[in-house]
Amino acid sequence: MTNPQTLHALTSQIGEALTANRMMLVTAESCTGGGLAYEITHMPGASAWFERGLIAYSNAAKQNLLAVKTETLLQFGAVSKQTAVEMAQGALLHSPAQISIAITGIAGPEGGEPQKPVGTVWIAWAARAAHHAHCFYFEGDRNAIQEQAIYHALEGLHAILLPDSTQMAPILLPPVITLDGPGGTGKGTLSQLIAQKLGWHYLDSGTLFRVLAHAALKAQVNLEDENALAALAKTLPFQFIENDTKTRILLENEEVTDAIRLEDCSNAASKIGVFPKVRQAITEHLRSFRKWPGLVTDGRDMGTVIFPSAILKFFLYADQAERAKRRERQLNKQGTYATFSGILQNLAERDKRDQERDTAPLRSAGDAILVDTTTLSIEASLSKLMTHINAVLPINT
Repeated sequence: MTNPQTLHALTSQIGEALTANRMMLVTAESCTGGGLAYEITHMPGASAWFERGLIAYSNAAKQNLLAVKTETLLQFGAVSKQTAVEMAQGALLHSPAQISIAITGIAGPEGGEPQKPVGTVWIAWAARAAHHAHCFYFEGDRNAIQEQAIYHALEGLHAILLPDSTQMAPILLPPVITLDGPGGTGKGTLSQLIAQKLGWHYLDSGTLFRVLAHAALKAQVNLEDENALAALAKTLPFQFIENDTKTRILLENEEVTDAIRLEDCSNAASKIGVFPKVRQAITEHLRSFRKWPGLVTDGRDMGTVIFPSAILKFFLYADQAERAKRRERQLNKQGTYATFSGILQNLAERDKRDQERDTAPLRSAGDAILVDTTTLSIEASLSKLMTHINAVLPINT
């Protein structure tokens, strides 16, 4: 028999997590799973759930979900793994929630011996970028199964909702897609286009290093002084203003969107990026951009260091000469003249620095998808990446 104090502690902690995650429990009054929901929601530790308005009962679940203004939904009522997953995913199509969790009642043997009293509880959770399901299986007499079902359902909720309890917790974080690779591979343009298609936020990670380089040059900070640069990075007074076509960048309320793209600033950004203390300070800024409904970001260590839990990682590469041609066209379009040989040399030097630095070197993540863009247009590259993305995102974003 499960210790009542353990159950009380679980329900109390879950109640706190429900509040913190702005979650509402939605369950039908009469359905498979309703009995389990009743038992759990009427335990002593769950009384606060009612007091805080965290529970809503409805026999028309889909209609009810439309009126729920919450980031996360928790539901009872599924009868199997498949229906649990469908329930979790379906809620996202009928509500503004970003995450949905569905819990089965005590399901049948599901392949076991029919005459043997067994039970399963499926816990499925879905975000707009992924879905997962976990099963708790147990056997015994009916009363014992009911008690175990309550405990395991609570234990599963606790694991999902409380960040330090299990690897399940990252589902509560906004999804991230990363595009890493050297300059000139098209990752910046492609990241922006993907973000527009998905309706997600976009972050060019290199921008922060350029902003820091611009601030250091302006303040005449020695570009070899790691401590001074790191101190400047920690308190960098920058601001990103997103709109439909372009992200404006402000530094101390002065627009520097174009200034940070100049060659001297780009070269300085590459040089200061090798310092571990500088990268650590910038890392904290970068991770703050992870917001709902999701983030698409490009850089050189986004998938390996900054967002290792990204749902999808790409590593783009291309022939160095082709990358130099692309950079030359970009600079000419901006009205800046540079020789092809000079650009090629800068790229080679930058690649060498990025690949050989001790902290967060340029390399592909072990689970990244490699894409050679040498002979691909932006349209062809985008189509190739979106094929992978559409295969991973089961929810219509």
